[in-house]
Amino acid sequence: FTAEQDYRQLDLEASECEPGSGDLIFLPHFSGRVAPNDPYVRGTWIGLTWSHTRGHLYRSIMEGIGYEYKLYFNIIKELMGDYKFSDVRVIGGGAKSAVFNSIKASILGQRYAALAVKDAASIGAAVVAGYGVGVFDDFQKTLDSIITVQDQVEPNLEHFKAYAPHVERYEKALQSISGLLAG
Repeated sequence: FTAEQDYRQLDLEASECEPGSGDLIFLPHFSGRVAPNDPYVRGTWIGLTWSHTRGHLYRSIMEGIGYEYKLYFNIIKELMGDYKFSDVRVIGGGAKSAVFNSIKASILGQRYAALAVKDAASIGAAVVAGYGVGVFDDFQKTLDSIITVQDQVEPNLEHFKAYAPHVERYEKALQSISGLLAG
C-alpha cells in the first residue's frame, strides 16, 4: 500500500459513518490551541467506546478540524455583518480528500472550493508585489486569472443540521479540557 491508497481506504471507512462519528469528539490541539491562544488545551478523543471503528476515529479527526473551522467562521461572519459568502476556498493536503471537503462544507454550511494552485502563498505574494509596483492594474482580476477552482463540494443541509449540536459539544469540550489542565 502507498500512503495515497491508505488515505483512500480511510476516506472510504469514514464515509460509511454517520455525521458526528457516533458521538465521538476529537480535539485536534496537541500543542495547545492557537486561535484564540490557549496553551492548556490538548488533543484527545472524548466519548470513545468499544463500538467505534477506525472509520469513526478518522472521521472524528476530520470533523474536529471542521468544528474548529466552524468556530472561526462564526467569528468572521459576526465581524462581517450582512456579507454573504459564496464559498470557502481551500488548498493543501486536506483539499485532496472529497470526504474531508464534504464534511467541512456540511459543518460550515458553505460550498467548499478546492483550488488548483499548489503554492498560494508565493503566488499571493507575487501578485501583491506586482500590484504594489504597478505591474498589475486590477488586483482581483489578476488573482482571478491565475487562481482557478479545481473542485467544488456543496454542503449537505441534512448533515449541516445534524452537525449543529456536535459543534456546541465540541466548544464545551474545548472549555472543559482547558480548565482541567490549567495550572
